[in-house]
Amino acid sequence: MKEEDKIVKLLEEIKHRLNALLAMNIAQLRKEKMTMREQIKLLNNLGLKYDEIAHIIRRSEGYVSSELAIMRKKRQRKGKRLEK
Repeated sequence: MKEEDKIVKLLEEIKHRLNALLAMNIAQLRKEKMTMREQIKLLNNLGLKYDEIAHIIRRSEGYVSSELAIMRKKRQRKGKRLEK
């Protein structure tokens, strides 16, 4: 991989993270406080990886993983109720 390609890739990753942080700040301005779960959901929806989310919210990757698992289970349960 060329040095220029590495720099471009790094800049794209930085841009992606900055966009995520900006979206989170805007959401917090609209709403007084976001719960930790809401922050994780927002960052996950913006395409950040578990380790990136954990770093931003200053929690462990395991914490982020378990919160996302809880959200998935709730979403699945909600879907089953709608089907009946």
